[in-house]
Amino acid sequence: AFGFIGILDIFGFENFEVNRYEQFNINFANEKLQEYFNKHIFSLEQHEYSKEGIDWADIEWVDNAECLDLIERKLGVLDLMDEESRFPKGTDKSLLEKLHGNHKDNPYYVKPKVNNAKFGIRHYAGEVFYDINGLLEKNRDTFRDDILKVLKDSRSDFVYDLFEHLTPGEASGGGGKAGKGMGRQHTVIKRGGRSSRKRATVSSQFKESLHSLMSTLGQANPYFIRCIKPNPDKAPNCFVPDMVLNQLKYSGMMETVRIRRSGYPVRREFKDFLFRYGVLGREVGRGLDDRETCVGILMQYDATNKDWQLGKTKVFYRENLERVIERTRDIQLRAVCRVIYGVVCTVIARRRFLKTKAKIVIVQKMVKRFLCVRRFIRTRKAVVCMQRFERGRQARKLYARLLEQKRIEEQRRREEERRREEERQRELERQQRELERLEMEKREQEAAEMRKKLEDEEARRQEKEEARLRAEEEERLATLAKIRELEEEHQRLEEGRRRRAEAAAAAQRAEEEARLKEKETAKMQGEVEEAYEMLGSLDNALKAFTGRFGLEEGEQGEMESDTEEDDLESGFEEMKSGEDESEESQDPHSSKFRATGQLLLQYEEEPSFEGYLMFKGGKRQGWTRRWAIIKDDALMFFEMKQDAIKQGWLLKKSSGTGTLGRRNWKRRYFALRGKTIYYYSESDLSQAKPQGAIDLKDVTGIIEEGGTREHAFGLVTAERTFHLTAETAMDKKEWVEVIRRVRTMPEQKVKSMLAQEVDPRKALLTLDLELIESVTATDQEKRPNAFAVITPSRVFNLISESSAEMHMWIGALSPRKFTLGKTIFYRMLEPKAG
Repeated sequence: AFGFIGILDIFGFENFEVNRYEQFNINFANEKLQEYFNKHIFSLEQHEYSKEGIDWADIEWVDNAECLDLIERKLGVLDLMDEESRFPKGTDKSLLEKLHGNHKDNPYYVKPKVNNAKFGIRHYAGEVFYDINGLLEKNRDTFRDDILKVLKDSRSDFVYDLFEHLTPGEASGGGGKAGKGMGRQHTVIKRGGRSSRKRATVSSQFKESLHSLMSTLGQANPYFIRCIKPNPDKAPNCFVPDMVLNQLKYSGMMETVRIRRSGYPVRREFKDFLFRYGVLGREVGRGLDDRETCVGILMQYDATNKDWQLGKTKVFYRENLERVIERTRDIQLRAVCRVIYGVVCTVIARRRFLKTKAKIVIVQKMVKRFLCVRRFIRTRKAVVCMQRFERGRQARKLYARLLEQKRIEEQRRREEERRREEERQRELERQQRELERLEMEKREQEAAEMRKKLEDEEARRQEKEEARLRAEEEERLATLAKIRELEEEHQRLEEGRRRRAEAAAAAQRAEEEARLKEKETAKMQGEVEEAYEMLGSLDNALKAFTGRFGLEEGEQGEMESDTEEDDLESGFEEMKSGEDESEESQDPHSSKFRATGQLLLQYEEEPSFEGYLMFKGGKRQGWTRRWAIIKDDALMFFEMKQDAIKQGWLLKKSSGTGTLGRRNWKRRYFALRGKTIYYYSESDLSQAKPQGAIDLKDVTGIIEEGGTREHAFGLVTAERTFHLTAETAMDKKEWVEVIRRVRTMPEQKVKSMLAQEVDPRKALLTLDLELIESVTATDQEKRPNAFAVITPSRVFNLISESSAEMHMWIGALSPRKFTLGKTIFYRMLEPKAG
């Protein structure tokens, strides 16, 4: 026999997102050690109680023997794992099926609800699911015989010593004499009178090694040290409660505390108990020994002897009784302290009282003298005051008598004046009535003359009115005749335009079908050549038309506003009808040339077209109104109409002088048009009204540094200073440079800046016109002006504001060489006779 000290440092309980074969072995070892730990703690409690002679009942504690049986008993997890590892055709899937079939009814075995490659075990620390993939391969852990032979033939003494005593059959078993209980693990199977040795698996070696370790621990006197990590960052003064609680659960400390609390966790020796709680034993009889005194104290709080017991040298009691005794001890100590404090305060107060009493006698003598002198002075002042009030009362009484005499005299004088004023008023009223009578007679005479004059004028006016009405009636009849003629002409024009629109729609549908068929059979080169030929024919038709009728620039005129939309639409339909209609339009005898009209000619040169469109990018997206423009062979969508030199969001400070006004920054949308900056509460300027404006003519200076706010600047006027803040430094720089340039720029140059090209960087969406395969109207009843733009990657659904705009957008976006980009209007004149 020999003595030794061993240190066993093991991993804690592990539960990761993916737990494999290694975690299974580690948790199995922890489960085994936890069983030993619980039994050891229980045996310590039992030994302590037996040593002190305490009557105790069985303590309930969590026994994990059933979980260990699930793992290591016959046909357990390890047994099935070894059995499947020895089959040549054994797979992870077949092992999982055997585990589910044998242990699905075991309460410590968890079968996943989802059919996946996992199985679970309820350990003492919680449920853990293990991944079955690769488990058999790790369990077999085969070591080839040829590799062992090479290692035994090594020239290195260290390597040779390691594998000197190993045979090929032992090597696959995991180590020969290299480890206790792990080297010579074989299985003997008899077949036909012969016996064969099976190679041991990793799980069988691990199980044997664990049993050897447990037998060693059973022969030793163990001490357990639990290390708790307070935080994952290894930082000082940092405590993570959830992390510490999980470690206490996984290490089994919670179960240990529960075992201790189920018995008598508080234990004190008799002397220690009396030293602490002796103040509670004043009512217990004196002359008793320590044991009897402790019994007397405890009987005061638990006479049933349920929560405490006395051992040979110690007092055993539970926590609830300890809390009661501690609370009573605190109350008794406070009472004793109050008594001592009262006696001390009484002695100090008595001494202070005697000293104060001697001082008060001296002060009383001085105060009494002072009070007598002050009382005499007050009495003398009171007598003088009474004399003064009496003299004043007599003087006021005399004054009141004199005032009454004066009032009576004044009343008599006012009565005489009132009587004289009434007589004078009556005389004035009589004279006024006389004047009114004379005035009335004069007005009646003038009214009679005026009535006669008005009657004469009325007769003359009636004669003139009758003549005017006759002239107006004649003029109205002539106007009605003209209106009827114009209505008939308008109906004829409407009917012709409707027929042309139907023909254009039919031609467009036919052209779309033909183009789709040609696209399947021909390449893009044929379409380009055809478009160039069509453009050439249109140019030839234009030259022939202008040469035949001799139209000149001087004969061009302005279009009438009421027929402008109809002429544009009819010209667009004539252009789409092809070369046949262009040749027909050149006929000098055609009816189109006998009436005054307009011809729309278009050709490819810097296409530019713009307007509002309702845009929808997909089925789940709503319709939004956007400003669309064709520029530089691209269709661009903007949030609003691009009619400002500079526009964007800025923060504007309120103009108030109070505390709220100074801190109230509001987000506003600013737009610079001409030499005026307008700001709005929203970015849709087509419908919003400006909340204010800043005239740059009134700006006297620009403050580039706007105080503590970043990217701030200010505009100084005679009335106030506008404080603004941009979102970025670049945006602030652009605003300041544009405002400084526009302030000093003439009006003509400012107007030219408004006509500059739009900024593509502010576009919400940009579509290259070369990517458009086709553009077609959708003919929807709910959305009559809707059309679709088809590209190789997606379809854009759009809605125009009118039918004419829809046809113009279709023509502008169609994949042809002539567009609505640049338009020339000619006034078609009626040919002269001859």
